[in-house]
Amino acid sequence: MSSSLHIDDLPAEAFEHILDFVPLSVRKVASLVCRRWCLQAFSHRYMGRAKLRMINWKSDDILQRSWRPYRNLEVNFGPQSCTDVDLELLVKVLRRFETRLESFTCSSALSPKQLRDAVLLMPNLKKIKMAVIDHDGKVAEPLPILNELIEFKMENNIMDVSTVDVLRMMPNVRHLSANLGRCIDPERSFHVLRVYAPQLKSLEMFALDNVVPIEKLDLRMLESLKLTGKICNLDEMLLQQFFAGVPLLKTGFLSIYMTRSVLAVIGQNCPQLTTLSFRVYTLNEKLFRCLEGLQHLKVLHIYGHLVQYMLKDCKPLHSVRTFSLDMYERPFDYEQCMTQLNRVLPNLIHLKVASWQLDNALVRQICTTFTKLRRLKVADIMKLSAAGFDRLADIVNLEELTLSGMRLPIDSLPTSNLKRLKLENFRWLDRESLLQVGMLFPCLQYLELFWCELITWEDVAVARHALPNCIIHYVE
Repeated sequence: MSSSLHIDDLPAEAFEHILDFVPLSVRKVASLVCRRWCLQAFSHRYMGRAKLRMINWKSDDILQRSWRPYRNLEVNFGPQSCTDVDLELLVKVLRRFETRLESFTCSSALSPKQLRDAVLLMPNLKKIKMAVIDHDGKVAEPLPILNELIEFKMENNIMDVSTVDVLRMMPNVRHLSANLGRCIDPERSFHVLRVYAPQLKSLEMFALDNVVPIEKLDLRMLESLKLTGKICNLDEMLLQQFFAGVPLLKTGFLSIYMTRSVLAVIGQNCPQLTTLSFRVYTLNEKLFRCLEGLQHLKVLHIYGHLVQYMLKDCKPLHSVRTFSLDMYERPFDYEQCMTQLNRVLPNLIHLKVASWQLDNALVRQICTTFTKLRRLKVADIMKLSAAGFDRLADIVNLEELTLSGMRLPIDSLPTSNLKRLKLENFRWLDRESLLQVGMLFPCLQYLELFWCELITWEDVAVARHALPNCIIHYVE
């Protein structure tokens, strides 16, 4: 006896997993089928990722009929500081969610008193991102202690605000994003960073002045690091000292023009690195050799200039699967550069290339050299035409193609068996060209349109009807 399996026979976990592969618009449609689908489409697990955005709201009427148990809230009342009227609306919304909120982002600056009034209604916060400006300098009532909070992101240097005791308010921070700006009180800021440092798992820092001695921080537990701005302008010896003190580092995004000596310290003292991003004036053999000891490195991003025979005697980095290259100058010999990169990165499956100076020859060389790729992203190449993709079929296992910031007519691309196509900042894509996508890519299962100026929601609806087997995700 044969029996058919209905989708409602699937376990809740399996159904929720299926919904993870569809955009929010499809999830909303699925939630209208029945009560069970509604509860699973917006389950507790999913709502941990979903975010309610209050952008220039004037009232909370939009929430009157909403039952969804939001746990993440983002608020933006405009470029100015939060007014008393804005705070009154915010308090009404916070009371609606009772104590469920776990994440709070406010892009409009709060006063210390407004901050206190807001967080009193969010005792279970785990993440917060905010800016605080104290206009009068008056000491307000003590801020509540948020023992559950582990992630703290600053839109401005809150450590400079003397009336906000962040160490008392958030004693258990593990993930810190510090926007130091132009630091008014370096000693106060450094004190806060020094207290937090031993417990931090991740740290992001930006500064317009190099006044905080980050090399003196005890970051022995740090696993993720992002450094941008003038804070990267340490001399070579101080950078070596800093990286010698982060032995557990796994992810590093460094806006630093890397030298051989600093990269050598990273290669020797950070053996667990899986992701590394840095800048370099000229990518050469000596720099690449410093990476040979990183046995777990999977993602590598380099901003720099390629030269001929740069990697001639380097050993292959077998663990690297994703490579991103931002080039600010045109290499002398495309074929030599790409051939060397392919030899040093033999197991590459995801390649991203960006430059505004390059042309069809680069993309054509990529297609004929990196034939094992599964995902390819080409960005900001303004001189590119369809001729650059005439060898796209050489990448026989290519599943996903992302094109960003180009003047390329999409209907001029060659036919391909792509499953996923992402078009970002495609300003010349119109409805007629969008409908050509189905004929160019008959196996397409997912199409993402991001900031395509000529495309409207009506165009997307027509495309979805024309491509019933393809999920179309549209971001205005």
